[in-house]
Amino acid sequence: GPEATTWHDLLVRAKQLGGLPGEVIEQKAEELARPAPRPANSALTSVVLPGTEVPPMPPLDEAIGRVLADV
Repeated sequence: GPEATTWHDLLVRAKQLGGLPGEVIEQKAEELARPAPRPANSALTSVVLPGTEVPPMPPLDEAIGRVLADV
């Protein structure tokens, strides 16, 4: 959607909105011992170019709600 977020924030919001059990624990990239370096900011966002026929994505909470309703 239009607001930047992280995987952690996405999971926290889905847990809250869906009343899901469990705990979401934040991890830092350096804790994961990945073979390739990760960027300092890899926030997720969606941008729709003006003049295209692609409809804009809904706000994050609305999009999460739609996904949760389908599962």
